[in-house]
Amino acid sequence: MSYAVLAALGVTAAACLYRFGPNRHKAKWTWLTPGSLAATLIWLAATIGFGVYVSRFGNYGATYGSLSAVIVLLTWLWLSAYVFLLGAELNSELEHQTKHDTTTGAAQPLGDRGATVADTVATEVPPIAPPPLPPSGGAGRLALAHIAGADGSLPASLLALGGLRAVRRGATVTGIGLLVTSAALASRKRPSAKP
Repeated sequence: MSYAVLAALGVTAAACLYRFGPNRHKAKWTWLTPGSLAATLIWLAATIGFGVYVSRFGNYGATYGSLSAVIVLLTWLWLSAYVFLLGAELNSELEHQTKHDTTTGAAQPLGDRGATVADTVATEVPPIAPPPLPPSGGAGRLALAHIAGADGSLPASLLALGGLRAVRRGATVTGIGLLVTSAALASRKRPSAKP
């Protein structure tokens, strides 16, 4: 019976948190209920599981001494916070998956609602432009472009790591040469900033 009362309090607290916590006018309860129920069920399971772990497997008293009760409480609060954030994320994603207008006022079509999330549906993926092809100049340049990637960041990073490792091992000249080469490669591949 105590877990049923705890579950009822948890659902109510989660629903109030999800309804009044965000700065949103007239949130509909249909979008708040799934996350509240899921968060409560996961929270109860996590509470029971963490209680079993602390009582049977964890030896907090040997590690923290007289502060063990505080550490256990703080860890439980940390787990609870993550569970309630998971429920809020579930509500957000469920609402993001619908094409229905969930904003206040008269229903508007997608793109005219004045809210970034409400104007897009998560299932609609905008087309991504393919990366530009390197200038023609033979198979060697094409292979080098594929190895270097679109921005050349991977080879520059690897050269920088090799240079730092060489400096650390005592090969200062080789290490500085690799660092300079990685900096030149990274700056050459960096896209120009637009004003």
